[in-house]
Amino acid sequence: MRLSPLLLIVSMGKGIGIVGGKQQRHQDVAKLLLRAGANPLAKDVFGNTVVHYGAGTLATQMTLEVADMCIRAAKSHHLSGKDVKLHSLNTESMNGKVGVAGGYDPDSERRAVYLLEEKREVWIKIENMALAQDDKLEKYPPLTDIQDRMGTISLHELCMPPQVSGMQEKYEAGLFLLKKHRTSIYIQEKDGVTPFEMCSGLGQRMGAWRIAQLVMEVAAETGREAKKKKKVTERTCTKCKTSLQKSPLVCSLCIMVSYCGKDCQIAHWREGHKAEMRQNRSAIRREKSKDRFHAELSDWQQFYRRKVYEAKWRQMQRTIHSENKTQASGDDSPLLLYDQTRACQFEIYPTNSGYEKILDAVRNEPAYQGRKTYMKAAFDDNNLCAMFPSTEGVKAHYNW
Repeated sequence: MRLSPLLLIVSMGKGIGIVGGKQQRHQDVAKLLLRAGANPLAKDVFGNTVVHYGAGTLATQMTLEVADMCIRAAKSHHLSGKDVKLHSLNTESMNGKVGVAGGYDPDSERRAVYLLEEKREVWIKIENMALAQDDKLEKYPPLTDIQDRMGTISLHELCMPPQVSGMQEKYEAGLFLLKKHRTSIYIQEKDGVTPFEMCSGLGQRMGAWRIAQLVMEVAAETGREAKKKKKVTERTCTKCKTSLQKSPLVCSLCIMVSYCGKDCQIAHWREGHKAEMRQNRSAIRREKSKDRFHAELSDWQQFYRRKVYEAKWRQMQRTIHSENKTQASGDDSPLLLYDQTRACQFEIYPTNSGYEKILDAVRNEPAYQGRKTYMKAAFDDNNLCAMFPSTEGVKAHYNW
């Protein structure tokens, strides 16, 4: 099997925790090995790592602790055995010294550096050392995302259908991988299946439901993070023309002008933007919005808009836009659009204007694997629906 000492600890240590009435401290042995320079990325002949052995279905508290040490050590293992230069230390005499990086101490999160000139060993924080030469050394991927020869990671194993026993251990391992170490839920094994696919839709009912719940929470968080990054664009403030490097304030009516702060927004509103919006709000939206789709409501939809949901639509018109769900099945299939009430529901066909832009927005949503998304939409007085693919993202406050 070619097991390294670290792999031996997590594989064999599960069944020999207590010997002679005393608990063996496998964690202490793992610390000694890492301090001595043991490779946290070591694999067996099948490509399994410490995480495969220690954070899978049969995980224990001991194996998770050892896996945690190895995950942290792997982040700086690319420096091991390389010449490094010390910098940004409080002791000025140490700055600029060159040594060879060695083992990793899990307790202090420092690496050993053997100083060549002084011929002594010191323990330095990772952020205080850099490669002595300008060689571009690629870092290793996160240990939790390294695949075995079948392309699987330990999270694939946790997402399998539940067994009679071991449910609590699987849940603890799931928290360890997903919440603590942010394991990717989109890694494909040899058959192209990801943990996300195993835990969504039908897989959510067939798999371990507690793990599936964690996976879907991470999917939603991933979508929200992507939505925040999307908002950070090279836009300028409409009032003072300064560059906006962070998520800007946007006019809630036209969604087309941005501001650096409340002061500029209020000043621009008083200078004429308020009057502009009052004069012809729907016309401004049609002229300035390039990413939109117009669809005329059917008689049935107009009836429900006028009778059943009349109060709701009046509220919608006051707020101008709301979030609507858009769902796609294939490149040549119509897109399904509906709001939370399902009073408004219609299809967008490939022949309709704006189909490609809306389809691209759906495909680019990682949280729902490119199958659906939410985006801003509004109806004007002529029963035309304007959609804004640039606002797509995960759901914000709906419970549907």
